[in-house]
Amino acid sequence: LIGSSAQAEGLILAIAAVRRLPRVNVFSPNAERRRQFCERMSAATGIDVRPVESAQAAIRSANLVCGAYRAGGTPSISAAGLRPGVHLNSLSSVRAQAREVADDVWAACAQIVVDHRVGVAASGDGISIRKTDGKTLENAPELWEALRDGVKRKAPDAVTMFKSVGAATQDLAVAARAVELARRQGMGQDVDIRVAPINEL
Repeated sequence: LIGSSAQAEGLILAIAAVRRLPRVNVFSPNAERRRQFCERMSAATGIDVRPVESAQAAIRSANLVCGAYRAGGTPSISAAGLRPGVHLNSLSSVRAQAREVADDVWAACAQIVVDHRVGVAASGDGISIRKTDGKTLENAPELWEALRDGVKRKAPDAVTMFKSVGAATQDLAVAARAVELARRQGMGQDVDIRVAPINEL
């Protein structure tokens, strides 16, 4: 795991709900925040969540690599650091100037799925790979297409990637489902939210 944000915490909890995690190696630039994050997540989950000194140290022994940080201008993940059979959740390159995965990662992947092709194309990683190999992103199915078509890992040693930049439609779908479940279970309360006209702000 690269990052120690609230999103990084959510990733550990979400993945641990569907997959056994014996250990999580965590890198983020601030050593004290990294240490506190690992202590908190170990206590909360019972998983061995441990801090490491670099992104490469977090990645090199991992079967699952997740990014949840504010990516800068240089990719922190390259193909040379990835094990055979690794799956990569790349979430951190959402701005045009941000880079998370090097172009050789895309080339190393046997399967790439994106959350929103147009959004990924506008990210720093998407802009870069379109210059290098425009077909790679064009041929990547969106998540809903992969689910519809039953896309699966092609081989145990295949490298795979889910490239996400976030899509408001997905947020709205999750929110609508949460409201539906809350109402069905008699939970929560209605809140009257009134938004002031823009000229009053």
